[in-house]
Amino acid sequence: MEQTIPHLPEVTRDILSDVTESVNGYGNATRRADVKDLTFPEILQEIMNRVLAAERQSQAELVEARTRAEVEQIESESRAEVTRRDGQTEAESQGTSQDDGEPPGTAATCRTRIAA
Repeated sequence: MEQTIPHLPEVTRDILSDVTESVNGYGNATRRADVKDLTFPEILQEIMNRVLAAERQSQAELVEARTRAEVEQIESESRAEVTRRDGQTEAESQGTSQDDGEPPGTAATCRTRIAA
């Protein structure tokens, strides 16, 4: 069916040619022949319906897989950010527990380390 519809003008020309050849022997002329409706055998319709259903199912599964992958990536990034913040908080809390009460890297901390 997918191949028939795009080639419908060619099918129409072929039908006109065949009908013209058939009626010429009887003295008639055919000016026009059109395809009004395409009716496929029931088994072919069932097969086409199954193919379409399988394509829809495949697309749905692809969308679901992409969504799952995006969710997993977001969760992974969130866990990494939480881990990074926890490490940062821990480092900051360890840095302020020194004798001078100043965060690491300040002048007082540097003087303390140099003097030691």
